[in-house]
Amino acid sequence: PDPDQAALMFVQCVETLGAPAIFYQQLTERPETCQIFVDLFGRSRYLSELLLNHPGVLDEIVDRVRTVRPATEQSLLEELRSSVEGIDKEEDFLLRIHEFRALHFVHIGILDLSGRLPLDRVLLNLSAVARTVLKVIDERALQRTQEQLGTLVTDEGKKPARHCLLAQGRLGGNEMGYSSDIDMVLVHDGSGSTAGGHDARDFWAEHLKQVTEMLSHPGTGGPLYNVDLRLRPDGAGGALVTRFDEFKDYFLGDRCQLWEHQALVRMSTATGDQALGQE
Repeated sequence: PDPDQAALMFVQCVETLGAPAIFYQQLTERPETCQIFVDLFGRSRYLSELLLNHPGVLDEIVDRVRTVRPATEQSLLEELRSSVEGIDKEEDFLLRIHEFRALHFVHIGILDLSGRLPLDRVLLNLSAVARTVLKVIDERALQRTQEQLGTLVTDEGKKPARHCLLAQGRLGGNEMGYSSDIDMVLVHDGSGSTAGGHDARDFWAEHLKQVTEMLSHPGTGGPLYNVDLRLRPDGAGGALVTRFDEFKDYFLGDRCQLWEHQALVRMSTATGDQALGQE
């Protein structure tokens, strides 16, 4: 559709490579690879720029497209956890997350543009990437919150304090697009306090702040995901995090509006305690 853009992006892609001769040889030996990049660069400026901003993922993308390796949410989770394992510096941790997202977005985009992946699978795969990113960030943010405020400890004999991030909107329904934001609500069981005197609401509010900041971290191609927290009880004017009993009372009470009930149709547990999410 746009041959000039295709040529320009192709040149810029080659200029990012340390050894372009190897890339040219690959294109010569596998003409189908050349077609893949012509399609990508000539049809989607967004995905092309995402690739140009993360040139280190190019070889992996070519390999994945050639082998048509199917990805599951579990395999994505194992891949990302392995990639960030042992990385303490937050900037490096978030850089790995940006690279992971770019790799899979461009891979999905190539399959999408070539017609090898139907629309429902495109949306499911993009949603799986978002859920994976959210899970790994939730795990890292919990460590950071515990370092800052201390561990949330419940009374003796009680179960450990629980929280879950509930996905709504497009992520809740596994219908994420390439530029969709993440609608979510943090629900906790209200149990526990830290040695420093922080109660459960303070602890989980700080945790959600950490999660949101990581998701909004600006990389070379913009933030990982824009975050929308306005679907929580009482919207933007409500508490940042919600106890489960408060969540139930709100949605079963008179303050809840019809459209908020409709929004719950697409709700699903994204990360955190699965039992609490199921409740």
